[in-house]
Amino acid sequence: MTDDNNIQAVQTEQKKDDLWADNIHTRITKATFEMSENEKKNWYAEKLIKLAYHIGKRAEACSQCENLKKNVEELCSYIENGKDKDYEYKREYLGKMSVVMKHLGTDHKMINPGQLTVVAVVIGIIAGVITGYLTHMNGLYILIGAVTGLFVGIINERIAKKKGRVF
Repeated sequence: MTDDNNIQAVQTEQKKDDLWADNIHTRITKATFEMSENEKKNWYAEKLIKLAYHIGKRAEACSQCENLKKNVEELCSYIENGKDKDYEYKREYLGKMSVVMKHLGTDHKMINPGQLTVVAVVIGIIAGVITGYLTHMNGLYILIGAVTGLFVGIINERIAKKKGRVF
C-alpha cells in the first residue's frame, strides 16, 4: 500500500512541475506576443521555454534544478519587464540563462542542437589532415574526414534527441 502512496506522490509532484513549466510557457508567450521575431530571438524566448520544461522534469530528483526554477522565473520576469531595456540588463539576463544551461549540460548531460555534429566534423577533419599528411593526399582525406564526421555527428545528434538530451 505504501508503494501506491509513493507512486501517487511522485505523480503529484510531476503534475506540479508540468503546471509550473506550462505557467512559464504562458507567461513568455504573453510577454512576447507583441515582439517581432528578431526580438524573440534576441531574448531566446523559445530556448527559455524548453529550459523550463527540462528543469521542471528534473526538479523532483535534483535539488539544484528545484533551485534553478527561481532563476527561470526571474528570466521570465526579465522578458516581461525588459522589452526596451539597455545592454547591461540583457547581459544580466544572458548570464542567468547560462547558469541554467550550464547545470543542465554538466549535471544532466544536455547538449545544444548541432553540438555533437560540430565536434564530430572537427575530429573528422583532424583525422583527415593526419591521414592526408601520412599518405601525401591531403585534400582527399580532409574531405573524407569531414564527411565521415558529419554523418557520425548527425547520427549521434539523433540518438541524443531520442533520449531527450537536446535543449
